Amino acid sequence: MRFHFQYKVIYESGDIFEQNRRNELCVDITQEEYKKIITGVLQGISIKQIEGISEVITKMTEDVLFADRWMNKNGSMRSTPLKKNRKISEIEFFMTENELQRIKRKKIRSGCWNARRSR
Repeated sequence: MRFHFQYKVIYESGDIFEQNRRNELCVDITQEEYKKIITGVLQGISIKQIEGISEVITKMTEDVLFADRWMNKNGSMRSTPLKKNRKISEIEFFMTENELQRIKRKKIRSGCWNARRSR
């Protein structure tokens, strides 16, 4: 399954690049990894701190580093990639807003359904 995500990069220089919300990256993950991510995010845990998804974090980081070589710090696309990666001090990963809303609606519906069934 494909997991779509957004990211924020903090460079060693102190500059910050926050990805445009319309643009997102995605990686292929298993259903089990997706469940871990959803459970962690709904509990308020950042994606990087969720246990058991280190391979997913590695793939996501590689994709961000690749994309960063093709983007200027202002978000515009480069015509040729940078020869070397920029020095990054931190990368934060986020679920897309659409995915969060979909999960929250699903959670509310299932909660209401379970409450009705228990009567």
